[in-house]
Amino acid sequence: MNLTTLAALLRMRSELHSHDRWTRERLLAHQARALAKLRAFALARSPFFGEFHRGLADRPLDELPVLTKATLMERFDDLVTDREVRLRDVEAHLRRTGPSDLFRGRYRVAATAGTTGRRGVFLADPTEWATVLASYARANDWAGVPAGLMR
Repeated sequence: MNLTTLAALLRMRSELHSHDRWTRERLLAHQARALAKLRAFALARSPFFGEFHRGLADRPLDELPVLTKATLMERFDDLVTDREVRLRDVEAHLRRTGPSDLFRGRYRVAATAGTTGRRGVFLADPTEWATVLASYARANDWAGVPAGLMR
């Protein structure tokens, strides 16, 4: 892990840890704002979501159709919000590089094992990757397992 990623991870972990002290009302308001921002981003940049959630943009999450891994992978090229990303290129990247090599110099790529019949492929930019790693560290915190620079 490079120093930039480590610094971002520690910053994000601290930010997420501060949320543990929020009131329920503050947490719900934060979630509503974040969800609205995420939905607007996805609808503006992903042809798939414009189609999949047509007429449902303001509906609660529990009223939206479930996006399965099979559908995600079948429609990957229309689903991703970076319109230059194509599944065939991500798959080629996975075949020829190591786990620390960035796709297009920007994205970390993670893939499932495919035990359900088809593997899932997921990309994360540096901020998203730091959030993923910080969320893992938070789970350790909740379980009472120390996680830090030495662990």
